[in-house]
Amino acid sequence: MSIVFLDLEWGQIYGTAGREFFPTEIGMVIAHGEAGAPTFVSRKIALDIDLVIRRNRVDGAGKTIGYSESVVNLARDEHQKPFDSRFRLGKQDRQRIHTLYRAALDELRGAVNAVVAAERVQHTILFGGRNDIKLLNQARVDTIRLNISDLQRILQREVGYVFSLDKISGVLGFRSNGAQFGTANFRYAVPREHRHIIKPHRALGDACRIFAIFQEYRRAHPYVIEQCQRYLAQQASAAEAKA
Repeated sequence: MSIVFLDLEWGQIYGTAGREFFPTEIGMVIAHGEAGAPTFVSRKIALDIDLVIRRNRVDGAGKTIGYSESVVNLARDEHQKPFDSRFRLGKQDRQRIHTLYRAALDELRGAVNAVVAAERVQHTILFGGRNDIKLLNQARVDTIRLNISDLQRILQREVGYVFSLDKISGVLGFRSNGAQFGTANFRYAVPREHRHIIKPHRALGDACRIFAIFQEYRRAHPYVIEQCQRYLAQQASAAEAKA
């Protein structure tokens, strides 16, 4: 039996009013008990479609200070394409993109189901996973079988604050140098073939952050709560100083 730490990256379909989510990357870290080294799965979904990619900009403490939007086409390796908020897709383009959307969801379902079957998954951990679950449901993945828990919500119940993945990573001292990643108390090696994508906001990089934070929470729980409370106290003091 194993636990899977899952992160999905996506873009929003360029030229649609609702900007439907379109999966672009799947990252999974698979834990085989406390003693065993984790294994890694990364899958890129690169189809010929223009997507709007939105990235949060954060400061050194992991606090969101803004965001940026760009248009990309991963199949053509095109990035930073011009963005026009008024642009809308025509009927023929919508039909073509609907076909691509179904193909992307099929890839997502196949990748997740393959890991679930091979690894005898008993539990799946996400962080802030509302949109991930939405995509999994749209891909007809059996989310009940995945037995999903959201680590963001677990922390929120304990400390009364909604941490972003960027922020809690900063609070718990997450670091990655390519060859290794981890937090204050735990470090893990990364296979050479995955080292270039252990970065924030890459699917496997974020799955590694979720995995490392969960290890801190499960194995060094008092430390996690103390660090969260210290961060909140510092924020409260800073707010008082400004008042």
